[in-house]
Amino acid sequence: MPRSWWFKVLGTVFFTILCLLYLVPSFVSSDRLPKWAHYIVPKQELKLGLDLQGGLHIVMGIDPERVVQENTAVFAQDLAEELKSKFPSVEVKKIEKSSDIEVIHPASQDVKELRKLVRKRYAFEFGEQKETSFVLHLSSQERSFYIKRAVEQSIEAIRNRIDEFGVAEPSIVAEGSDRIVIQLPGVQDPARAKELIGRTAKLEFKLVDASEPPLPIEAWIEQVEKEKGLKFDSEKGEKFSDYLAQVREALKDKIPKERELAFEKQVDPQTQKARWIPYLLEQKAQVTGDHVRDARVVTNPRTNLYDVSLKFTAQGAKPFAKLTSDNVNRRLAIVLDGMVHSAPRIDEPILNGEASITFGARDDLNQLLKEVQDTALVLRAGALPTTIELLEERTVGPSLGADSIAAGKKSLLLGLLLVVLMMVVYYKVAGVVANVALVLNLVFLLALLAMFGATLTMPGIAGIVLTLGMAVDANVLIFERIREEIRSGKSAKVSIQAGFEKAWSSILDANLTTMIAALALLSEGTGPVKGFAVTLTIGICTSVFSAVFISKLFYDFFILKLKIEKVSI
Repeated sequence: MPRSWWFKVLGTVFFTILCLLYLVPSFVSSDRLPKWAHYIVPKQELKLGLDLQGGLHIVMGIDPERVVQENTAVFAQDLAEELKSKFPSVEVKKIEKSSDIEVIHPASQDVKELRKLVRKRYAFEFGEQKETSFVLHLSSQERSFYIKRAVEQSIEAIRNRIDEFGVAEPSIVAEGSDRIVIQLPGVQDPARAKELIGRTAKLEFKLVDASEPPLPIEAWIEQVEKEKGLKFDSEKGEKFSDYLAQVREALKDKIPKERELAFEKQVDPQTQKARWIPYLLEQKAQVTGDHVRDARVVTNPRTNLYDVSLKFTAQGAKPFAKLTSDNVNRRLAIVLDGMVHSAPRIDEPILNGEASITFGARDDLNQLLKEVQDTALVLRAGALPTTIELLEERTVGPSLGADSIAAGKKSLLLGLLLVVLMMVVYYKVAGVVANVALVLNLVFLLALLAMFGATLTMPGIAGIVLTLGMAVDANVLIFERIREEIRSGKSAKVSIQAGFEKAWSSILDANLTTMIAALALLSEGTGPVKGFAVTLTIGICTSVFSAVFISKLFYDFFILKLKIEKVSI
């Protein structure tokens, strides 16, 4: 046998074993595995969607026009405060039932200077101009930004609350431009979940303790964990608030007065494992989220890296200026719902109400961008927008989930069995080869779903059934080509080689067009549509690999090793 064939076989065997290892946690409890298996078996399980394991399904929506009007009202108040010192005779008011602002001034006012100041600080467009007033309104781009920001802000605030609830695999995604779909698999207390989601969030800026020498807070926590047997494990559905309460109680005599213990959650981008970084903070919040007017991701022109541009309201600029002036070189923690998001250092006094949070260089620019975007989002996510409301609520019971799993398994096994029988009856030995490739295709597909952390849903099972049918379709094209070559009097070796080569273009075209449709569904679809698209997209790749590459390995073995002269097809 050629060396290249052995390399292909070894690669296929290695990939198959890897896939089987990824499927072990989904079908065998970790308690039943021997100790040595924990070192080689991955921890990722095949995630089941809400329709398969039960839980809570909530749809929340925002009123886009109200979002814009609420932001405009804040801008009107802020602009009035801003103009008060330089233009005391100018009046600013929001126009009722509108998202416009009217600026009223004396006829003798220098309007050019007034408009210049407004343009410098705010992204307004100038509307109707009268002798003693002019109108400001947000551009369509800015309107879209604030609507999108309201949705993102809501998702971030909701996710913080869900983490507190202890749901292992929540799904919180935007649907369209003004809706949020929340799925909490396995939740047994829907009333508490809804109360937690609707709770008012609290954004605070607190100074990190600057005791000299620094207090050994990490050593204290390790000692408490060892003495009391404490260990937080989110994968088991434990609540971090319970762990934190026990640690605080154990350390109450060691932590100085007017100080508090808080944690920052850091997730490893490769392993997705979380670790918790402790901070000792001053209890008093120097500035709150009520003082934040805007926070956006910008590119630093000096470093070409991403920063967060932070703007405070006129009422918040003064306390923030004092805070930064008095505490240069100290760290300031950004705290949302009692959790530290980040703790940047104050490099210099910030006196104009506009700050920049720098993050330094990273090896992975995408990871840096995500960290910067998350920080900007948290700075804006002080609370759920008042415009958000509950549109739909549906509780899926565990029994329904079990029924769905049973129905899904039945449909999958029935579809697989019918395809297997048809291939054996119609194509004989060639059908057996196709069936082996088909079973491996199913193993690869399920393993990749587990490997990538995708969620399996009922529509996803439908996508798997469709994938199995498409997989044998490729084999059918190959086998029919081989039959044509055999009928023309060619040898087994030449017929098989020609069958795979001539069928390849048809297989590629069919799967490529389906892949384009699947990717479109994946990028634009939500809910059940996306669940179907995920399995279909992965399934197309695995079906082509198994139907063409693995089947060809078998026939190469038949021809080169067994030297067959007749094909059973």
